[in-house]
Amino acid sequence: MYAGELRFWVYLWWRRTRERIILGVVWRLPRELVYWAAIRVGAHATTGMWGATDPSRVSFMEVLKRWETPNER
Repeated sequence: MYAGELRFWVYLWWRRTRERIILGVVWRLPRELVYWAAIRVGAHATTGMWGATDPSRVSFMEVLKRWETPNER
């Protein structure tokens, strides 16, 4: 096995392990906290410069894009 191939497998193992750890933490979060965070993200996506947007017409992917964009007026 070459060093590059070994690095690839270690990298792959670390990404999978890291994701399992994160998901393990996330699934143990209080339900109320997750609900509040979802409402907060949805509110952010329909206020400010997106204030005229109908909340029932915004897709989940669009909400995530808006969350990562600064909400400036």
